Amino acid sequence: MATERVNDQVEEDIDDPGADHAADRTALPDRPGTPGYPSRAESREGADTANATSAELWEPSAPEGQLGSQKDLSEKGESEPSAPSDLEGRRDYVVDDPTRPGRQITDIDRIEDGTLWEEKSASSAVDIDKWVSKHIDKKFDAYLEARRHLKGYENAPVGFSFSGPSADPEFRSAVENAIEELRKSHPDVTIRLEWPQ
Repeated sequence: MATERVNDQVEEDIDDPGADHAADRTALPDRPGTPGYPSRAESREGADTANATSAELWEPSAPEGQLGSQKDLSEKGESEPSAPSDLEGRRDYVVDDPTRPGRQITDIDRIEDGTLWEEKSASSAVDIDKWVSKHIDKKFDAYLEARRHLKGYENAPVGFSFSGPSADPEFRSAVENAIEELRKSHPDVTIRLEWPQ
């Protein structure tokens, strides 16, 4: 029996863990349709075909969406990108590049009222131009790239929210000028700016 053979194999492995049992493995069925071959789909196509066949033969008795309904059988198990309502209210949401695994585009500090917010606590900087280039211009570009990969937020407004104490007038002016330049360069993007009251 196959069960006894497997048990013998396990016992042999325990007795001699370094032994090569390749000859024993070849004795197992290696082709679909051969008696004893595991009956599972080996590819996405096979799984889809099996699911489609099951769905055709099965008549739903439960309302759609409940356990046992036809809808459950037709699902492939792959998750869809998040819906806008799933992202709303999220904080520090990391957006990875789906075309380059391991590459993070940026993290969205806050997603609120359909806007992608970058939160800043700075109220001054030693080198204001350098700070604005890095924390406004480059961050804006990253948010533009990231929103393309956020289902329902592909055209979302981008906002900068400052929370620090009253900003140095020169710093605030430089930030506001940079935002105005971005608005001119990207008239199709709504860009928001918030300062503490």
